[in-house]
Amino acid sequence: MPCESLSSVGADDSGNIFLAVRQQFSDIQSSTALFVLDINGNKLAQTPLENPIDTFCGFADSGKFYFAQTEYTDIGGGTFSVSRKLNSGMYGDGALSLGSSVSGINYFYNQPAKILDGRYLANYTVRLYDMNTDSAAYYFPGTASTENNYNLNHNSVNAFLDGDLIYVLSSSRLVSCFGLSDSMLVASYVSDADIFSIIKCGDKLLALTKNGGSYSYTAVPFADFDRLEETTLDLNELPVYQRSQAEIVSRFSQSAPADLNETFYSETGSASAPYKEFTLTEGTRENIVRAANYYRWLEGLTGFESADDSVWDDAAKGAVLTEKNVRLTGSLSHYPAQPEDMDDDFYAAGYRATSKSNIAYGFGSGQRAVIDLLRGFLNDEGYTVPGHRDTFFTRNGDRFAAGYCNYGAVNTIKYTGSPNVQGASEVGNNQPAYAWPTPGLFPEEEISVESVWTINLNTDYAQLSTKECAVTITDMQTGEEFVRDSTETGLYTSASWGRFLSFSPPEAECYTGKIYKVEVTNLADGQGAPLKLEYTVSFFSYSDPVTIDGAEYTCDSYGKLTRILPAYVLGDVNSDGMVNVKDVTEIQRAVSEYTVLNEVQRLAADVNHDGVVTIEDATKLQRYLAEFISEL
Repeated sequence: MPCESLSSVGADDSGNIFLAVRQQFSDIQSSTALFVLDINGNKLAQTPLENPIDTFCGFADSGKFYFAQTEYTDIGGGTFSVSRKLNSGMYGDGALSLGSSVSGINYFYNQPAKILDGRYLANYTVRLYDMNTDSAAYYFPGTASTENNYNLNHNSVNAFLDGDLIYVLSSSRLVSCFGLSDSMLVASYVSDADIFSIIKCGDKLLALTKNGGSYSYTAVPFADFDRLEETTLDLNELPVYQRSQAEIVSRFSQSAPADLNETFYSETGSASAPYKEFTLTEGTRENIVRAANYYRWLEGLTGFESADDSVWDDAAKGAVLTEKNVRLTGSLSHYPAQPEDMDDDFYAAGYRATSKSNIAYGFGSGQRAVIDLLRGFLNDEGYTVPGHRDTFFTRNGDRFAAGYCNYGAVNTIKYTGSPNVQGASEVGNNQPAYAWPTPGLFPEEEISVESVWTINLNTDYAQLSTKECAVTITDMQTGEEFVRDSTETGLYTSASWGRFLSFSPPEAECYTGKIYKVEVTNLADGQGAPLKLEYTVSFFSYSDPVTIDGAEYTCDSYGKLTRILPAYVLGDVNSDGMVNVKDVTEIQRAVSEYTVLNEVQRLAADVNHDGVVTIEDATKLQRYLAEFISEL
């Protein structure tokens, strides 16, 4: 077949030869064409091609065949754009036709594709295309590349099927075996030398290896592969979640604004023309960052630094713009239109904040709003995917600012790197997973019974598999189970701000005293092996009595600690049930440092209620016993 250039040659199992040519001048005047010949060179069929064929990838028994094609598109000015695609064709009974391109898997120049066992077309990165359904199937982390280009130039796709298993050269020395139906890693083999090709040979794997200038092969029985069983990741065992009730309450009390009546604004503004931002005091800014960092700590993440002043200034203007927009439109918007009476610079600054921040309306101002607003964002009631919470808990978040006015509010999280952070790339935030409510003890005030629960996966350790994951929440006191395994039952996934799972909470009127076990199945670990994630959440209330530094306290929902005083009888210093001269003597001995009073004794001895035990208390007690006074 005379032609100027032969671009590719292929042959099917029936002995038909496929020739793709450029600039052929035989029967058809065409720049490119595809011919089918018999073994003797007789032409059986032909069709013109719009673009040349780079290589034939495989021929199926049905007559369907696949080829890689470089497509040129004239974009004007003598310039062409180039794309490479996998396309299909059909030959049978003398008829030759070209089909549509293969969707769902990519083709890269000089990186091959091939048919596996007549079932799937596999590309170089071992993404499978189901030839029966004409759809992309599964992806397996495979490659044919090593430190050099040897196998790139000499080999096809390094994968083969064995029943319901697929064997893949995952790296230069690792062969991985996956379940074909679920992409779960079930076994692996590690070589001592670089592998450039793998071949199925009966019940063995032939690993062709290259070590320097020498070549060899190793026959590895499939039965000798290291089998991988499902592992369980228990989040309760992570150090970040091993906190006591006293530690949580103390941290909350220290992080919340100490004085709820503390001045909030150093300068008030206006949400009407002429517009002016509300300027927070330096103390309020510190309160905001400190409170935000309590919730980051509770999640198990590192805290924020205070953002630059310019970010705080934008957030203050964003709060004003938010309030004004709600008044004009009746709804919140991250992208509000410019009010007619707002100047360009003020609007531009406010828009920078609203478009890149969590926004809210109706939380008001004052130190209580610091806690109220953070709780509101973290609860995200009514959302199936809690974007405010996910944003706040992004693992690469490192700076924080906020803006408030009478009703509008803005929280700005600044981050380093990609907003959709995945994998172990964040210093200090590389636990295998993070959950809200958190594993272990968790204060019930921090999540409502209407708010979804979330898990943020670190994909280097825990990731979604091709199987649909399922979440089972078990009430440990009643045994009742709540299964979330689809959007219909309340399970959602998100790749914004991290790899998040969100799922409907257990059905409960309140979480007081509740203990729940959470199990997530059909996950994979960082290497693709089966993984189950589990943890237990034990709810308590800030108001529950807790012992801190030897004293008993209760805490309110804004972090104020109140001391619970032990039971005592005023004047009964020696705790014998009577108030008499022995108690006077006990006070005198304590004042003279002959004895040390315990806490109950000190409270009973402080009969003049001045907070210290002195000789004045002994004198007053004597006067009471002598009936000079009627009561202590």
